[in-house]
Order: sequence, then C-alpha cells, then structure tokens
Amino acid sequence: MGANIKRRQHTVAQLLLQGFADERGHVIESRRGGEEHRTNVKNASVNTNFYTTTLEDGNPSTVVEDWLADEIEGPAVGPIAAARHGHPIEPHHVEALVKFVISSLLRTRLVQGQLMQIGDAVGPPLLLQRAMAASNESHRLRDPIEHERLLRIAEAAYERIRPTVNNPNAQLRVILRKIDELTPRLVEWRWDVHAGKNASLVLGDAPVSALGRDDREGWNGIVPDGSALVLPVSPTALLVGVAPTTVRFMRSAGVSPLTSELVDAVNSLTVSGASMSVFRHPKMRFPRNIELGPNPPLLPDPTITWSDNDDAAADPLPPPLQDPLIRELMRQIVAGSHAQTSDE
Repeated sequence: MGANIKRRQHTVAQLLLQGFADERGHVIESRRGGEEHRTNVKNASVNTNFYTTTLEDGNPSTVVEDWLADEIEGPAVGPIAAARHGHPIEPHHVEALVKFVISSLLRTRLVQGQLMQIGDAVGPPLLLQRAMAASNESHRLRDPIEHERLLRIAEAAYERIRPTVNNPNAQLRVILRKIDELTPRLVEWRWDVHAGKNASLVLGDAPVSALGRDDREGWNGIVPDGSALVLPVSPTALLVGVAPTTVRFMRSAGVSPLTSELVDAVNSLTVSGASMSVFRHPKMRFPRNIELGPNPPLLPDPTITWSDNDDAAADPLPPPLQDPLIRELMRQIVAGSHAQTSDE
C-alpha cells in the first residue's frame, strides 16, 4: 500500500456521532478551553494518522482502521440503531455490541495519553532494573543517593527511545490485545437500554465511561471491578453494561426509563473524562452545573517500589490471542513495530 491512503481518521466512530447530529449531519462541539462551534460529523473527532501503521515492507497502512470499519462498526449498526429507538439488545447482537463498546473505550486520545503516562512512569525504573540485573550490580540500587543518580540516567535513556511515542504500532498492539482480552468477559455481561423522551445526553471524545468506579484509591484498570460501562448512543438513549455480580444493577435485561439521576451521573463522567471535546445535538444546551475545564484527566501518580528480589527474569509471554482476525492484524503490524510515522 502506497502513500495515498486516508490519513484523517475518526477516534469516535461516525456511527456514534450521527446519533447526536441534526438533519444536516451537524453537532455542536465544545472544547476544553472554552471554544464551541458547529461541525459536521465527517469532521468531528478527526485525528491525523491515529490508526496508521507501518507494515514489514515499510509502507504506511490503514489495515487497523479498515478492520474497525468492517469488523467492529459495521456489525454494530443493528444493535446501536435498536437502542436509539428504545428497543432491547437481542442476544445475537451482544458480541458485536461488546466489541464496539470496547473499541470505543480504547480508541481514544485519552487512552493514548494514559499509555504514554504509564510508559513514562514505569519505563525508566524498568530500564534501570534490567540494566543493573544484567550487569550483576543491582546492589547499587540499595544506596538511595546512587539509586537516584542511576534513575536520572535511566530517564534520559528512556526519553531517547520512548516506545509509546516513537512507536505508534505499539499503541495499536495494546489496543488490539485489550479488545481481544475484554471481549469474552463483557459478552457475559447484561446489556440494557435506558430510553427517555427528553434530549439530555451528550457524547464525549472518550465516549464510554465506567459508572460506579472509585478513583480515590488510584487507577483500577480500564474496566474497574464493580463498575458498569455506559455509552450514550443518542440524546435520549443510553447503553448500560453490567457484570452479573454487580448486585445493585441487577434486573432483567431489556429497556428501562432514562432517569434524570442517571443522566446527570453519565453526563458528569462524559464531560470530566473527555480528552478534548464533548458533542451534543444542535438543539441541546450544554449540561447544567457541569464544567468542561481546560485540562484533560490524568491517571494518579503510580507508586513504584523496589526489592532485593528484582532480577533480570524474562518478561512473561502474553496470553495467546483468541480472535483470529486480531491475530492476523497483530501478525501484520508487529513486523513493522519499530517504524515511525512522521505526519501528525
């Protein structure tokens, strides 16, 4: 595949954005910093080369974006349309819906920033630990002054390689693995539709939120235990995914009323969790008493500890991929994983 490929790519699926658009295909975009404007869904949440990867032959490719369009978004049209019309999710639609929800959770600037933050936090200490263990000099880390000096050296070395920034393929591989990992788990969840009459929901550029999470004790993963996943699909319809063991959300799968309390909770999460933008129908106002501040959310600072047992043991192999299509995608993009894309 040559250079003439589509480089402007949606991080929020147009399928979602269309649910918040008027008859002209327009939405109102509110951005961090206070800017607000009307835009067409074709231009909303567009980033350059977000899914562009480099294959073994060195050429750029949109194989990941093509997979998202054909295998993730296409099969989700039916269940998303049903939810917008206040109809329940049929059992045969659950897997397609789950894959769409997971991809919408992961294919965002927010998750990209989190991957960079995690890499920057754990990368230098891990680099230092491996270097010291490989040279049989890990005892030097016991001296606090020497430890701090070596860590500064490791940070400088890590900045030169910084895999999550200089290697776009690495981020795509993480996203693909998480989709493969989470799909079997979330297929077992119950997926309800909450429908209302009044247009009240907004859509963020990180469209899926974890409802019921507790961030006060640090970050608890992409899908924290005990939380429900919520995805607004229109100003009047909300998808709610609940694990079978989440007692307080126990009820028969189907359609429930969209209460004002649920709207307020979801809109608050949507706005606070947005990386840059929140979208709404042109006839709607921005949610009351909710502020879209200037800064995107950050993960809590991690706590990193050392022990005398740290050694140069090889990294454990990741679990085998279950989805054959994801397995094939990984085969294609891993070979080109050290290439860089220059367009931003």
